[in-house]
Amino acid sequence: MGLGVRIKQATVVGLTGATLGLWLWGAPDPGPGPISPLQWVLVGLSALANLFVLAYHHLVPAHPKFLILRWRRGILLVHILSGTLEFGLGLSAALLGGHEVLGRLMALVAVVLHVPSALAQAQWVFGSRAVMRPAYLMCIALHAYTGVMLWFNPSSLGWTVATFLLFNTYVWVRIYYFVLDKLGIFGDSKYTVAVLAAGMTTTPAVLGTEAMLAVAVGLGVYISAHIAFFVRSDAELREFCRERARDSALSPGLRATWQRRPGCEGEDRELARGLFRALDRDGDGVVTPDEVADVLANASLPTAAIVTFMRRQPAGGAMPFERFLADLWPIPELREVAREVVFTHGGPKAERDRALFVFDLLDINGDGAIDRSELQALLDEWAMPAAEARRWTRTLGLADDAPIPFPLFFERMRPIWRFIYYDVIEPKYGRREDLLERVSHQRRDAQESRAVEMSLRAANLRVLPFLADAEPAFLHQLALALVPVERSAGVRIFAEGERGEEFFLITKGQVQISRADQTLALLGAGACFGEGALLHGRARSATATARLDCQLLRASGASFHYLLDRFPSMRAAIERIDTARQ
Repeated sequence: MGLGVRIKQATVVGLTGATLGLWLWGAPDPGPGPISPLQWVLVGLSALANLFVLAYHHLVPAHPKFLILRWRRGILLVHILSGTLEFGLGLSAALLGGHEVLGRLMALVAVVLHVPSALAQAQWVFGSRAVMRPAYLMCIALHAYTGVMLWFNPSSLGWTVATFLLFNTYVWVRIYYFVLDKLGIFGDSKYTVAVLAAGMTTTPAVLGTEAMLAVAVGLGVYISAHIAFFVRSDAELREFCRERARDSALSPGLRATWQRRPGCEGEDRELARGLFRALDRDGDGVVTPDEVADVLANASLPTAAIVTFMRRQPAGGAMPFERFLADLWPIPELREVAREVVFTHGGPKAERDRALFVFDLLDINGDGAIDRSELQALLDEWAMPAAEARRWTRTLGLADDAPIPFPLFFERMRPIWRFIYYDVIEPKYGRREDLLERVSHQRRDAQESRAVEMSLRAANLRVLPFLADAEPAFLHQLALALVPVERSAGVRIFAEGERGEEFFLITKGQVQISRADQTLALLGAGACFGEGALLHGRARSATATARLDCQLLRASGASFHYLLDRFPSMRAAIERIDTARQ
């Protein structure tokens, strides 16, 4: 970044700060005045909300952009710890009616630790940069102002309360964001809405009734100055104002590019059929307007218009597949979300399959690796500069221009793919869970993978020839590729002639293998089946049916090939099993 750019940035910030300073000059002095009942109510609510947010920070992993570089993790840790200390000191001083020692300590923590660590994160904010950056800067400036005033008036209850409430602005951001996320409203804009609502909650404690006018003028000055210095085209203006959602992965334009990358055209009808099956919740062979609305409720689609169009059609809008293909599939936005809908509604998925799905999403050109432009397209959504992305990938042992292969992405970039899957894809197209429920779901999945690994090490599965001598690394990777499923007695698992897409291990029960109604084998706990079609790329040569209630471990075809390619000795062992069955 050149000196001229830095001077311009400083000028923009300086003009915004000067505007806010003029308002502060004429703002009421909260020091000598009494604390109103409404202010005490706000103090109490802020304290309760802060307890929630402290628990949130302990339960919910930080956004990946705060985890992938050590110095970012350090800044976040300083911010959380200093915030916890400031909260305790401020609440104690307020309850004591003002306290010289506690007030001075609170001011010191605010000005020396909390404000600088907040300022260091201001350039990374989500939401619309046109709104979020000046909003953050003004909030930080107000917090610094009240902290300085508290230092010079440490026993003042008024300055203690003002500092405490401004400190709690971000607490209210979290509360509003959680509520908006729970209600499922405002979509990708909910972070900006939460920040503005939080500012409306706390800034009147310092600026009085004119607080929001001061904020509006400050926003206007920042936006006007930034446009004058930095914006040279309509595209740059739109980029400046564009919303960068906390729970985003790639911009819609890049997602559309991914859908149309070379090699996908031949899969179009198959993808349409998969989406049709996902929408057909009751399996009656038609999709109804209510089914479409239910599945696509959180998708970035004109769902209401689609439903209205369907209801105007014959039979109340119920569409068989061919009508669906002709009338709905041409909608570009519907095709763009089809893969996510099909994947999230296709039953439970193993860790490795989730990671591969996200990897394919980020691999825009479909060359089997994530290159620098593709990685930066993602990190730009998270306001992470290219220089930091290079620094991070160097810590992973990659040269600046080296692509990222899937094994490294799966094993070393876990925060990224888990966040994109659980916080971006599933909330829109799969489970409708709020933030805390999603964290619980992530932990259950991780515990499930550990439980699968333990069962793989158990004696009843070690009798399998290809597991008897398996190295620990293979068992660990296999566990990440498996997901538990259950099949009741009499239920068909797959049929002869079907496309082979899955591999199974039996942990409990019995499976009948048959061909043309003739039983070929009865397999019990510790056995595997389904490998032949995957090894040879052919249709199923037999039918598998649960003879007793069964507990199975299922691996997708992609996971199966990934493991055998990575562990040649295991490929040889399972090929021997397949040969013995022929």
